[in-house]
Amino acid sequence: MQPSVRPLPACTYLAYHEQESPDIIIIIIVIVIIITITITAIVIVVIINIVIFNVIVILIIIYMQTPRAPPLPVAAFLSPILWRLNNPDKFDMYSVGVLFLQMVFPNLRR
Repeated sequence: MQPSVRPLPACTYLAYHEQESPDIIIIIIVIVIIITITITAIVIVVIINIVIFNVIVILIIIYMQTPRAPPLPVAAFLSPILWRLNNPDKFDMYSVGVLFLQMVFPNLRR
């Protein structure tokens, strides 16, 4: 018994799929590109909004917690006293400067 359905020739199969396939592939590629651009834009907008919000919050907190400086003569007189009252520890500006000098000039390391 022979099969009642015979297969199509190879050239007919290829001709049929070559006509539809590129259009569908182009449409799918365009849709993927549009979705990717949309998601990227949303992520960028969200990140920018978070950064701007955090900067604004930090600036408001710094502004509210920082006391106003006294007039210049009073500040000049009180700064050495405040420096001594805060008693900077071993890692203050002087030691950082000496450390940098020792990094640059090997003779100062001894």
